[in-house]
Amino acid sequence: AFLQLTATERYLALRTDLTSKQRDYLSKVNRSAQNLLEIINEILDFSKIEAGQMSVEKVDFRLEEVLDGVVNLLALRASEKNLELFLLPDPAIPSHLLGDPLRISQVLVNLTANALKFTEQGQVVVRTHGLEREGDVLWVKFAVTDSGIGMTPEQIEQVFRSFSQADSS
Repeated sequence: AFLQLTATERYLALRTDLTSKQRDYLSKVNRSAQNLLEIINEILDFSKIEAGQMSVEKVDFRLEEVLDGVVNLLALRASEKNLELFLLPDPAIPSHLLGDPLRISQVLVNLTANALKFTEQGQVVVRTHGLEREGDVLWVKFAVTDSGIGMTPEQIEQVFRSFSQADSS
């Protein structure tokens, strides 16, 4: 029923007096509702990519907020599988960046969700590394690693092809 509320109604519900447990649950449901909206946007984005009309945004954002959003969105899934989900950001990366936080979030959610899906025990780690600077440009590497079964070189080759999975199980 909470998902059927409008974004404004969810926001207002979260501003009421709640126990910390209720607030935590409602916040997670709210993030899930936002994630569903993002999935719909991803489908629309795919149509734009196919039509050659996709553009990458350049907006101010806080990398910590993007990374926290990814981890918070998937923390329950990790907990349900008794997996540890870690975030290891590079402290050398500035907190305010210019880029496309939605695309970064989409990719990290997808990679992290897949890591959780195929990891039976252990951990999943989301890392960032500042690689190099070219003037005002900072190249950032994002990595998602896990203690799962791993992939063969052939499977890795297919991961970035449209509509393919390395393992269909």
